[in-house]
Amino acid sequence: MMLGIAIGLIIGVFLIELAIREESRINEQLKKTINNLEKDLENANLKIKNRNNFISDYQEEHEILLKNISKSKEKIIDLENNIELLINNLLKQNKELSNKFGIDR
Repeated sequence: MMLGIAIGLIIGVFLIELAIREESRINEQLKKTINNLEKDLENANLKIKNRNNFISDYQEEHEILLKNISKSKEKIIDLENNIELLINNLLKQNKELSNKFGIDR
């Protein structure tokens, strides 16, 4: 009977040792997995930061372009008004010259 108890204890210790080794192996795998995930997360955060910087630069450039477009539109309107004034002045001068020289139009 003592021999059976001794064998049972030896088998129990052996099984506990196997379980401890397996747990240790699993813990090492988990540590490697966690380290890999942390690296992936760091890379993802770096990509997000770079993307945000790109978007910020793009938004600044977009705002500048919008301001330039607005200024260009104002200049176009001014030019159109100046052209209209010139045409009106030329028509007036043409009419005066026509009247002066008796040319009917």
